[in-house]
Amino acid sequence: MDAMILFMAIPDRINFLQLGRYGCFSEQTYRHLFENETFDWFAFNGSIISKHLIGKR
Repeated sequence: MDAMILFMAIPDRINFLQLGRYGCFSEQTYRHLFENETFDWFAFNGSIISKHLIGKR
């Protein structure tokens, strides 16, 4: 949950150094968490897009 909040809050490029700077955990902690991450980001983004984009572009 912390990473999702940081993705919306960090104003510039998002990398592990930035996550460690703005977040609650260290840079190394974020690296380890994302190394074994099984979250399907593509499906997550697709579901958000399908809910908010209605009609033709």
